Amino acid sequence: MNTSLFSWKMSTKKRPIEALGLFAGFYALHFLLIQYLSVNPIIDRISLPYISDLVITIIDILTLLLLLYVMRKRGFDLSDKVPQKGLKTLIVVAAIAFTLISISDFIFQYAIPSPPLGSLPFDERVATFFVEFIIAVVSGPIFEEVLFRGLLLKYVFTDRPMLGILVSSILFTLAHPSVDWTAYWYYGIPGIILGLAYNYTKSIKVPIGVHMMLNLVSHIKLKFF
Repeated sequence: MNTSLFSWKMSTKKRPIEALGLFAGFYALHFLLIQYLSVNPIIDRISLPYISDLVITIIDILTLLLLLYVMRKRGFDLSDKVPQKGLKTLIVVAAIAFTLISISDFIFQYAIPSPPLGSLPFDERVATFFVEFIIAVVSGPIFEEVLFRGLLLKYVFTDRPMLGILVSSILFTLAHPSVDWTAYWYYGIPGIILGLAYNYTKSIKVPIGVHMMLNLVSHIKLKFF
């Protein structure tokens, strides 16, 4: 047995440092890979439709799988092994979180309407819907919740969950394209609600499920309405 590896893994004092390192390292890796490869001249020379979107999706999936693998090897569990809440409670909390975020989004869209994006032909909307589905609805929400809710709240801010929820929500907002203070409403409020849901249930499945459903609704509205 590698005693240094064992002692590092079992040291509660070093776990927040390692969790913060995983958070920063994997977010930076994900960001840099997408920024570099999606505009790489080699990619541009590949004459395939939606090649850039496909590359970004592949990067997103591979980064997520690598993160989950490292977390598993290092013993980072984001849900309690013995559930503290029953399935009914998890569903109710998820439904409440989804409803509150949807209400916030509705008020935001009413108070600060966004300009129309322009309409693509229907066949292109269908094509891009499926091309972008995995990253928008599946891998993207999992990656973000594991980083911004899971690692930060459970391991970095273990003893200060409310501070962790605030910090993770701010970082979650800054990780998205923003132009002014309204981003802290549009992304910050969902971040706080998802953080509260995770802190109450101690199950990463709740914020992941809610995030997926929110992105699915948004993805459908963006493409077809």
